[in-house]
Amino acid sequence: MALTKVGKEGITGISNSSDAAAITIDSSERVGIGTASPTTTLQVGDGSADTRSTFNPSSAFAIGVKNGSSHGGFIGSNGSSGMQFSSSGGAARMTITSDGNVGIGCTPTTKFQVQGASNANNIEIAGDYIQSFNRSGSPGYQSLPIFASDFKLYTAGSERVRIDASGNVLVGSTSFSEDGSTNSIKIHPDEILTGTTSSSANTHLGFSNPNGRVGSIVTNGSSTLFNTSSDHRLKEAVVDMTGAIDRVKALAPKRFNFIADPDDTTVDGFLAHEAQAVVPEAVTGTHNETRTFTNVVLSSDGKLLAQDVAQADWTAGKLATTDVNGNAVDALYPSDSTWSASHDGPVMQGIDQSKLVPLLTGALREAIAKIETLDTQRADLEARLAALESA
Repeated sequence: MALTKVGKEGITGISNSSDAAAITIDSSERVGIGTASPTTTLQVGDGSADTRSTFNPSSAFAIGVKNGSSHGGFIGSNGSSGMQFSSSGGAARMTITSDGNVGIGCTPTTKFQVQGASNANNIEIAGDYIQSFNRSGSPGYQSLPIFASDFKLYTAGSERVRIDASGNVLVGSTSFSEDGSTNSIKIHPDEILTGTTSSSANTHLGFSNPNGRVGSIVTNGSSTLFNTSSDHRLKEAVVDMTGAIDRVKALAPKRFNFIADPDDTTVDGFLAHEAQAVVPEAVTGTHNETRTFTNVVLSSDGKLLAQDVAQADWTAGKLATTDVNGNAVDALYPSDSTWSASHDGPVMQGIDQSKLVPLLTGALREAIAKIETLDTQRADLEARLAALESA
């Protein structure tokens, strides 16, 4: 290999053993490797070889592969539009703009943007939101944007669900009003609200199982109906109720206060297991039932606070901390709570007192029948007595 100077133009080259220039430096101080005619400050390959790199410190650079007349993959920049990563044919596949935006399949307008064919299957990340959507075809687009203040879900080009900055979940509307202006649902830790624009019968909540619809909550005008399935076509072996008075006499209504009630307010009601012996369909659960709970957190007085909690998570959860923005976050569990791998706790019974209405109605009918019979007998006795007195 030798250093040579070729012609009056002063082109200097490093030749190989067959005297072909392997590296060329022309009079403009452009360096060519594998080419005798570099067109940029640094060029590797002559443009038709299998490899090619070009470099102009003031304007552009490109490093990649060229197979004959076809471009292979390369990385490059023209100095003004940032950096591009291109594949076969020279088409840009990823772009980093001069302001730091990154785009895959597009020229990005946000910090990070992915775009599929025909503007479909898009992902965008900006300073205040993350968004994934599909604008292809009809009837519109589906979107899953996460904004700094709200989380939103779109389908067919319209917002369907929102979690706002206060933690409220809104379905069917961007806000909730109790004036009947929207068909929407609002879910909040303190309550669940449903709204309708209709004053006619409207189902707010339905309950179904493999047998079909078994209950609902319906509004109608200014009233609310709490329905359970009762259509005659669902029933068989239908007979009139008898012996209702005796069953009502077996019920034992009580007055009591709930232990958890700080005011010790006395109320009327039943003990579930006692009512269960008379009207079993009104009561759920089993008398004095218990269950073994695992990985539990207990309060200082032994009450179950949480279950299925790993001991390490309980330990960490007793400490107050901060979120990613430095805001204070309260501890999840009291500092005097305890953790146990297992705990036997009660499974409380419940009662639906409305299920007692048919029995009470039956007893009332029987009582009315007895009263009417006594009234008839009394009237007959009074008539007979009057006849005797007038004789």
